[in-house]
Amino acid sequence: MKKIIAIFLAMVLCLALSVTAFAAEGDSSTPGAPHDPITLSKAYTLNGKELSDEEAGLVPKETLSFAVSVPDGWTNPDNSVITVADVDTDDSLDIVMSFPTYTKMGVYKYTVAENAGDTLGVTYDDATISVIVTVINEKAGQGNVDVLKAYVNIFDEEGEKLKEEGEDPLAAAFTNDYGVGQITVTKTVSGNLSSNTKLFKIHVNFTGGAKAGRGIDYSLPNGTSGTLNFGTDGKASLDIQLKHEDSATFTNIPAGVSYTVEEDSAHTQGDLNGDEGYTVTYPDKNNSGTVKAKDNIAVAVKNEKKTEIQTGIFLDSLPYVLIAVAVIIALVIMVIRKRRSSED
Repeated sequence: MKKIIAIFLAMVLCLALSVTAFAAEGDSSTPGAPHDPITLSKAYTLNGKELSDEEAGLVPKETLSFAVSVPDGWTNPDNSVITVADVDTDDSLDIVMSFPTYTKMGVYKYTVAENAGDTLGVTYDDATISVIVTVINEKAGQGNVDVLKAYVNIFDEEGEKLKEEGEDPLAAAFTNDYGVGQITVTKTVSGNLSSNTKLFKIHVNFTGGAKAGRGIDYSLPNGTSGTLNFGTDGKASLDIQLKHEDSATFTNIPAGVSYTVEEDSAHTQGDLNGDEGYTVTYPDKNNSGTVKAKDNIAVAVKNEKKTEIQTGIFLDSLPYVLIAVAVIIALVIMVIRKRRSSED
């Protein structure tokens, strides 16, 4: 009896092994095809020109997002979608694109576009790139198991490749332009009662910068430089001190920011014998306005303080003096004539 049971168990074990082996040989399941994330580059230009290494810090701080869609009239085999992570420009300009695990062979197409933001001075790229994923059976004809592999190629709107499978990106996927302008404030002093060494306080104010991605850079004649940042109210201001022929420069002002340049009113007060009492003018009448991209605004602030030098003869009495002189000359002529006539 024991031998019969042993033979029976052996037969069951063999049958189980044969069934398992048959299942492995005939398995037609489709393993998934993953793909590593791809990193594309994002670029900025400054007033339409490529940023130099020294200007890399001028990229405005903002968060960029991207829209992914499937081209009209196209259906992907299993409706798989890719994802493009937001880009925080303060950290890096890398655009990271992630892919699903594909479970069906076929050609998958996607379009990616950058969502336009509202950062002041930035013109957003409205281009669309195409992402084509081709999923194939890597070991077609080799046994009964499909081994899927995904290949990714990326093209711009003109059909030029940005990235081919196995290669690094060839160009920036999207390029935004940052439009900025600059203002130079120059002081001139004139008049025979003016001082060429006196420092005049000038208020420089900026408004409308609530959506600015970075501050305004400035450089003063005393060698001081820095960045003037906007407050939560979108305002920024700086009081500067300038003497005759001094200049202060404000650069990288985002397009759309408004400005005013105004000398402190204290310099116009007092009489001619004091330290103040200047007349202040803005000859070009451009001490306020709105900055546009590529603007190079020169604001002249002119101070004048003068007096007339007293000569002892006042213009308002000059006619009477001339009359008196004429009468005297006439009398002299009469006297001379009388003497000549008496001599004759």
